[in-house]
Amino acid sequence: MKHVIRRNTQNEKRAKTLCTSAKERAVARCGQQGSAQVFGVKQPILLLVALACCLVLSFAVAFPAWADEEESATQSVDTNGNIVNVNQMPDSSFLYNTDIADLAGAESFHDTQTVQVTGEVVGDHINDELDPDLCWITLQSTKADDYSLVSVLMTNEQAKLIENYGNYNTDGTILQVRGTFYLSCSEHQGLSDIHAKEVTVVKQGSPRKHPVNDAVLWTSCLAVGLGVLSLFTYSFLRERRK
Repeated sequence: MKHVIRRNTQNEKRAKTLCTSAKERAVARCGQQGSAQVFGVKQPILLLVALACCLVLSFAVAFPAWADEEESATQSVDTNGNIVNVNQMPDSSFLYNTDIADLAGAESFHDTQTVQVTGEVVGDHINDELDPDLCWITLQSTKADDYSLVSVLMTNEQAKLIENYGNYNTDGTILQVRGTFYLSCSEHQGLSDIHAKEVTVVKQGSPRKHPVNDAVLWTSCLAVGLGVLSLFTYSFLRERRK
């Protein structure tokens, strides 16, 4: 009888142990499944929150720069009064800039067209014979190895902008002239000229420096030295013959 009771007690203990372990395993599995479900649900939400934060930060960084650009643009327009300066140097194809060399060999296409040229003032200031308020100046191309010229008729007030007329010892004032080009002007005996409307100084003239070529200088000195030496040698030999 005692052995039967002991066996029953042992069986009950084993059953309790098995039940306890089964409960613990079930609870652990439920916890894992629950955490997995919670994480699976929260992961997209966390990604959306992170993406929203990145967008907010990017707008926060970009907005001040955009605001500064808009403010500066507005200030520039307000400061200038939205006025177009017709004398500014062209930085695009908006103003048609013509080379003086093209006008020197111009065809009928250029006749009576509005052109804009840039060149160095050379020669002299000549008063117009028909109108005392007008004068003639000559512009020369500023390109290297290009000596093309064009005559320009302008007012004496416009000519006052010129400080230097180009010559051997002086670099003339660089002017930008916008006006009407006449291939054969009927008012001035068929002369090809420009009747200036706008005159702008690009660069004032200055005294021209003539650099000395060292090779030419030393060659000249050597030639003079050889000439003097030859003269003394000739004189010495002539005296000995006497």
